[in-house]
Amino acid sequence: SGNQRNWSDKVPGRADAARATSSTKSTVFPNITSPFVDAGTARLADVILPLSGDPAFGLEPTPIADLINKSKGEFEEVPDIDYDDEDAVRGQAEIENAEMEDAKRTISEAKVRARRAAQCIHDWHIECKRRKALRRVIDDSGRIGVGVIRGPMNKKVKRIGYFDGKVKVIEKVIPFTVAVDPWNLYPAPDCGEDIQSGDGIWEREYVTKDDLRRLQSDDSYIAAMIAVCLMEGPMIAQAEYKAEPDPRNEKGSREEEKYEMWTWHGTAGREELAAAGVDCDGYDDPHLPGMAIMVNNHPIKVEMNNMETGAYPYSVFRWKRMSGSWAGIGLSRMLRVPQKIVIGATRNLMDNAGLAAGPMIVFKQGVVHPSDNVAGLGPRKVFFIAEDDETINDARAAIGVIQIDMLVDDLLKIVEFGLRLAEETSGLPMLLQGQMGG
Repeated sequence: SGNQRNWSDKVPGRADAARATSSTKSTVFPNITSPFVDAGTARLADVILPLSGDPAFGLEPTPIADLINKSKGEFEEVPDIDYDDEDAVRGQAEIENAEMEDAKRTISEAKVRARRAAQCIHDWHIECKRRKALRRVIDDSGRIGVGVIRGPMNKKVKRIGYFDGKVKVIEKVIPFTVAVDPWNLYPAPDCGEDIQSGDGIWEREYVTKDDLRRLQSDDSYIAAMIAVCLMEGPMIAQAEYKAEPDPRNEKGSREEEKYEMWTWHGTAGREELAAAGVDCDGYDDPHLPGMAIMVNNHPIKVEMNNMETGAYPYSVFRWKRMSGSWAGIGLSRMLRVPQKIVIGATRNLMDNAGLAAGPMIVFKQGVVHPSDNVAGLGPRKVFFIAEDDETINDARAAIGVIQIDMLVDDLLKIVEFGLRLAEETSGLPMLLQGQMGG
């Protein structure tokens, strides 16, 4: 056929050029990283967030030594009392009994308040869907080394309820917590290992036109600026403000693209915040913690930081600390070397399997000729031995068969070494047993 090459086309003593140019090396990718990451993050999530729904924390009153001793009736000896005076001793005993009962009552009330506070916090966690956000944070930290959560913050929602015999729509402020994509968080370069130490932080989100229209009904947003953004369409954020939109900065189809919404938290000048309409009365400090939301380089919301301490509303969880960086090292990075070992050994095993799948046939060229003059093997194939050759008396001496060793056992030992190294590097066996390292 057209794909077959005649025996005579091959140059004696040289490799087949057409076959030498095409690579037949294995490209398989045995992924051991993904199972390790999934198992590690799932186990950590089960430890921190029990499937039973019970809180993974508890509150207890701080123990006060004097109060505990009094509740047990252990009092220091009073030096000024006359123990031979029965009335004085009786009076001191009554005082100590009263103090002991008061101490018991104080400790009991503190335990009740701690239990109620823990239940209240747990209810807030359920309402703001904290478990869902934390599971994503744990997953991100295992994959890329760091997970970020924002909140708790306030969110205004509309609820439909039955009140006074009528169905009413009411507005309610609820706490909310959301997991943030670490690739969309931009702490200040000078923050080091703690994002709270940096001079500001930015977060990028993508919102649609409907999202912006809903924000217009919120009094805390600047409706006029949102209307300008809706008129301009989605555009990429610019470092330098321009009064007129730059057509070259448009993201593409305004109907299909989303808006980039940038949220900033940091320290701003008191006069700058006042110029944006923020009430700064009562603050003497010229630098105040503020928050601003930008869309298309237009401020759609400016206000004081919701956190009274001025802290940024972000918390970071790192799988493993990396010196000098707010982001950490995840299981994926820790398993890089074992993954390469397993890939290399497996690909060599596959290459050997390809070579050893069939025996290598060796012909004594110039002595053995196919009857159809086409190189190859097949059923009922006929070969001729040259008439003038006197060295070959048996046809089997002109055709040799070579079987290649696959080295399966040796290569599988390397694969097992890579898997064992992955377990030791990640510490996953100890994690699955509940023994987590710091």
